[in-house]
Order: sequence, then structure tokens, then C-alpha cells
Amino acid sequence: WQGWNLQVVGVEERRVTRVLLQKQPDMGSGK
Repeated sequence: WQGWNLQVVGVEERRVTRVLLQKQPDMGSGK
């Protein structure tokens, strides 16, 4: 199902974004 795949991709992207923000808090606070 494409919709299900898109949902999973969105969750993965959020997870990656969280990790990136934790590794580089300066960029996160800059936003």
C-alpha cells in the first residue's frame, strides 16, 4: 500500500530529524 509506505517514511524522517537535532543542537536552536 503506497499510503502505508508514505506513513512509515514519514515516521522514519521524524526519527532521523530528531537524531540530527540532538547531534547538532546549534542548528536546531538556530531554526
